Amino acid sequence: MADLTVLQVVDNAIKIGLGGIVAVWGTVSVAKLKHKHDAKSEQVKRRNEVIESVALNLVEVTHAWLVYWAYLIESSRHMANESSMSSERQLKFDVSKAELFEVFKELTVAESKLALFGYQQTAELVRTYGESLKEFRRGYYQDKEGMTEKDLIDKRKELLALRDSVMKALAVNIRSS
Repeated sequence: MADLTVLQVVDNAIKIGLGGIVAVWGTVSVAKLKHKHDAKSEQVKRRNEVIESVALNLVEVTHAWLVYWAYLIESSRHMANESSMSSERQLKFDVSKAELFEVFKELTVAESKLALFGYQQTAELVRTYGESLKEFRRGYYQDKEGMTEKDLIDKRKELLALRDSVMKALAVNIRSS
């Protein structure tokens, strides 16, 4: 090996240099692909977290509304029997009204998140659901003349169907992200 010629030394140097270039190029290429994949995974994860938080917002509002609805049913039964709620039940009913009012902002938050991430159709469904809840609250209240339990049950079914359509749209959004 002591008889290495200049040509052999140059040949080995070129091979080593090209091998190094290939190794660096491969490393940079893999790093770019990994970064792009990680960024995409993070984006999908973030979108899914937002959609899940919107679903939780929807559940909170629906729960508050159903509590209010249950007390309203009880109130309508008392009206039909020409009796009144106990002071304790009345206090809980009043608290449910306040909670429904307070939690309603969650729908606005949910709608905004969906719009921000480009889910316009789902955001519009959330708005429609919110508008329907608002109309329910304005149209059905304690001591309203002519309000029947059947009316309340029918309205509940209608509003839960709207909620279900929003949840289905959210499921589609998760699958598409």
